[in-house]
Amino acid sequence: MWELAFHKETLFLLCYQMFIYQPLIDALKKDGYQLVRYADDFIVVFKSIDEAQKGYEIIFTYLNEKYSLNIHPLEAKNGKTEIINPLEREISFLSIKFDGTNICPSKESLSFLKSTIRI
Repeated sequence: MWELAFHKETLFLLCYQMFIYQPLIDALKKDGYQLVRYADDFIVVFKSIDEAQKGYEIIFTYLNEKYSLNIHPLEAKNGKTEIINPLEREISFLSIKFDGTNICPSKESLSFLKSTIRI
């Protein structure tokens, strides 16, 4: 007999994605924003710092008012939520680095990949 089993964390994450983040992501895309998402992490691309700050407020308000969820404040220096100009500072997301011009795997990812290649 086969059973499909979900850990409660997996089921929670699946529900979280479907009912909380997906409507937000759809709304951002509808407004013309580009984004990259993995699980509960995402990057939204804005054209200016003013647009990014406005976008942060929209996302913060949406999650807080609709679901009583908070994202990290921009003022926190923990690096969890930031507004970054990739031409001035490199972005790292999902072991991929972007410097405003080039996209490449992180050094750690490259080392791991090299260690798995057998000749």
